[in-house]
Amino acid sequence: ITVANLAAGDKRLALGANGKVYVGDKAKQIVYAVDVASAQATSIVTGLAVQNVRVLSNGKLLIATTTGVYLSDTIGAPVKISSQASSDAMELAGGGFLLKAYGQTKLYKLDEAGNLVEFINSNLLESTGGQLEQEADGAILVTNPGQNRVLRFELTGAFRDTPAAYTNGTPYQLVRFGDKGYLMSTSNGLYWYNENWIVERLTFAAVNTAIALPDGSLLWSDSASVNRMAFTPADPSGVAAKIDATLAKSATKLVAGSIFSAS
Repeated sequence: ITVANLAAGDKRLALGANGKVYVGDKAKQIVYAVDVASAQATSIVTGLAVQNVRVLSNGKLLIATTTGVYLSDTIGAPVKISSQASSDAMELAGGGFLLKAYGQTKLYKLDEAGNLVEFINSNLLESTGGQLEQEADGAILVTNPGQNRVLRFELTGAFRDTPAAYTNGTPYQLVRFGDKGYLMSTSNGLYWYNENWIVERLTFAAVNTAIALPDGSLLWSDSASVNRMAFTPADPSGVAAKIDATLAKSATKLVAGSIFSAS
């Protein structure tokens, strides 16, 4: 997809409830609103050292930067809600925000009044990077880019386990894939982890960011371009026919005593 006014470079994508896509350009320090239908990008925030962008339940943008965390209504100037440098920030299901500290192996909780409280201090975390997600049971997921893994912590802050012990590439972004699990953008491609953390590889080249669109397709960026991927459902009757044919052939060989024959 060729998006007007959007330059090449490392980006982070987020999807709004209205179907509008928001793009955080890390190199240019700009956040854009993108109309996918017209492929037009409009600058809405400038001058922030963007690390990640998320859309909150109220429609505002939550922007994590190396100079703090900001809220944007996409119209006026962004409002700084914390001076804590962060590689990521997300809205918690129970209210408030969770911040992955940039430059520290820590997670912080930030309430609506701006009060910052240390939540996790663990050498399992990486200092400079890390992306966040929250599971349905409240557990916190944190990527460790340096060790190519995903960590899981209880809502109490206690370490639970490592659901993805090796991500086969530096994890750049982790986002929910609807009710299907998670999309993981890495230096070696885009991966889909289902709710049981069984993984399927979707692309074989570096992907910096990916999101699921309302129509079920994916939008992803590899720095050079923005791309769209659609899935074609398998024909169940065709798959069943192939399975039946394979079983019939196996049964014939078994009866003939040649099932272990190289032929």
